Amino acid sequence: MSDTAKYDNKVAIITVTYNASGFIRGYLDSIAALVASDSRFSAFIVDNNSPDNTAEVVIEYINEKGLEGKVHFHHSPKNAGFGAGCNLGASLAGDADYYWFLNPDTEFSLEAGTQLLNGLITHKHITALGSVLHNMDGRVVVGAFRFPFAMTTFLSHACIGVFDKMFANKTLHYNNDGDSVDWLTGASFMMRREAFCTVDGFDERFFLYFEEVDLFYRLKQLGYRSQIFAESVVHHIAGASTGVTEHTAQSNLPRKPAYWFESRRYFYLKNFGRAYLIFIDVIFVFANLLHRFKNFLIGRHVARPKRLLRDIVAFSGWR
Repeated sequence: MSDTAKYDNKVAIITVTYNASGFIRGYLDSIAALVASDSRFSAFIVDNNSPDNTAEVVIEYINEKGLEGKVHFHHSPKNAGFGAGCNLGASLAGDADYYWFLNPDTEFSLEAGTQLLNGLITHKHITALGSVLHNMDGRVVVGAFRFPFAMTTFLSHACIGVFDKMFANKTLHYNNDGDSVDWLTGASFMMRREAFCTVDGFDERFFLYFEEVDLFYRLKQLGYRSQIFAESVVHHIAGASTGVTEHTAQSNLPRKPAYWFESRRYFYLKNFGRAYLIFIDVIFVFANLLHRFKNFLIGRHVARPKRLLRDIVAFSGWR
């Protein structure tokens, strides 16, 4: 396959891989079943120059299953980040009507994709639909969020139940109830190509994290609507590529990588300016200290990323 080849599809499944050889086969099995049963779907996998053998695993799978022409693989010579990989996948997909952005650490039934497509076809006023995410134990994982404005930032880090009840419409997480949402996790959402192109896709200055927040913020500024679609269920191993998984979340969280803080900082500077970033940083630190004090009083240990507050200050709006 030529790297510059273009394809015409109803739905282009766009997946960015990095060090995914250990878990991608479940995803490939799901993709193979879907594209074999529904001709409206094709997949475009962009590998961000993985140092493991992800490329070999995917290419071998495509050849073994006879998926040439339905599952397309592109090896990027460098890791330019998640957003850049998604944009590249979209450019390879040609004039597909819809883009389904899907993580490689997912598994799903045929209905997960077809229900998203049918939902967008039926509900013309909706721009993007996100799947309900389940972890591999079947428990629901939140996939829809509010933008990280001041009150939402405070509530999500203070974690004080009475405040959450008082300001229920400002908490970070939405219920999976079909309401319009601010942004959807990149693990699984389907979007109209026209809307994606209108905002020029992902901002490639984000390496990893906050790129979905920024994309949906720009879309919402233009009046586009997004929501969770309960009929689409995807099983997701959160953080498989980055190593920050549910297992680590239950014990000791590793230090967040520098690019998380860089992406966060860039999101606020780009969209709201330096003064607002400083304001958010103050709220972030205060809320975290309040949360720690509350847990100290009740004798509860809560796992948190190492050096979190020091890193927030190091990447704050003051610098």
